[in-house]
Amino acid sequence: MFRRGPNAPTALYEVGAQLGWATATSVDLSAIQPPTHAGVDVHDLRRRGARWQAWAIESPVGVLASHLEVFNDEYDQPVYDVAGRAAPDHTRVALPHVEIGWRLVPYGHHRLAGRFGSPGSHKVSSKGTGMAVRVSRDCDEAAVDSLLGDPRWTDIGRRAPAISRTGLAVEIVGGRAVVFTTTATAPRGTERWRELIAAEEVLHTILDEHRR
Repeated sequence: MFRRGPNAPTALYEVGAQLGWATATSVDLSAIQPPTHAGVDVHDLRRRGARWQAWAIESPVGVLASHLEVFNDEYDQPVYDVAGRAAPDHTRVALPHVEIGWRLVPYGHHRLAGRFGSPGSHKVSSKGTGMAVRVSRDCDEAAVDSLLGDPRWTDIGRRAPAISRTGLAVEIVGGRAVVFTTTATAPRGTERWRELIAAEEVLHTILDEHRR
């Protein structure tokens, strides 16, 4: 199902060629969706007969950027643009589940209601940042405070308009950290992919430098 397509996929491949990234010919479904969505297979993509298309590129250091189109029916055709990689080891322990959004809140599907599991979750104040933050109750409080106190989050947030008209989100879940959007009306061209990849690089730098 991985093949060159029009518009967003073509722009993705063009950016990949410019950066020296490889075209991913076979990628696990869990890597081309936000971790929360992949964890419960929101769109039943693993069932026989599921209709979807995906395109992806991968960097030499393991960053994956992808465009996924799902065809549930005539009126339900979600799109996911994701850039991410494995989270640093210390993050997996101290920050097992963190969600940060700039306008985008992609958790309306009923299967996502219990995504935090038995620990539950709570919102974290981030006044003045434009971020909506929710974390698992088993996250280390000091690590959360340190993470959210980093001024570079504004660098990710300011990129949101160039990436998507409906907002941007970050997930740090289950050892994976991604920046993503869910929209079929994103700006065309290569700039949005450069901005998404740049936002992922900022995210990785923040996580790599913020140890407990």
